[in-house]
Amino acid sequence: MAKVRVSPWLKLRVLLRLLTRDMIPLLRLAFRFRDNLKRKIVFFIYYKLIVAELLARKENIKVIYDQGPIYNLSRLHYKSSPGEQERSSREMEKLLERIRQVYDDTVYLRCPVDIVLGRIHGRDKEHFARRVDEEEARQRLGRWEQSYEFICERLQSTIIENY
Repeated sequence: MAKVRVSPWLKLRVLLRLLTRDMIPLLRLAFRFRDNLKRKIVFFIYYKLIVAELLARKENIKVIYDQGPIYNLSRLHYKSSPGEQERSSREMEKLLERIRQVYDDTVYLRCPVDIVLGRIHGRDKEHFARRVDEEEARQRLGRWEQSYEFICERLQSTIIENY
């Protein structure tokens, strides 16, 4: 699979869309959260979604994101309090609808926590699960899984058991 570089012109078009059409919905969702990290995640969700929307206009373009808008929506859900989730639910549903319109399909690779932990400990890449005890790692990974399940259920994602 080739890595796609986003052209400066596409980046400019994305920023123009953010400043015009998407500024109000972006700010409406961003200010449902109290801290800057969550607001940055909201920006990334919109940025990557707009890239996909603009690329979808071209014929025969397939976009595959590893850490695109769905990953960031799951990340936002994981980091949000129940109150923040409730306050942002209307804006999140609108965002999920846009994602459903842009993507032909979304795929969720599901894997048991034991296998995930083994893979995390078997590679050199830094990960929170390597810095905490096993029980905490299992709890946090379980919460991550719940966040993905929440988002993927609403997107009616194809689920692939990945062992």
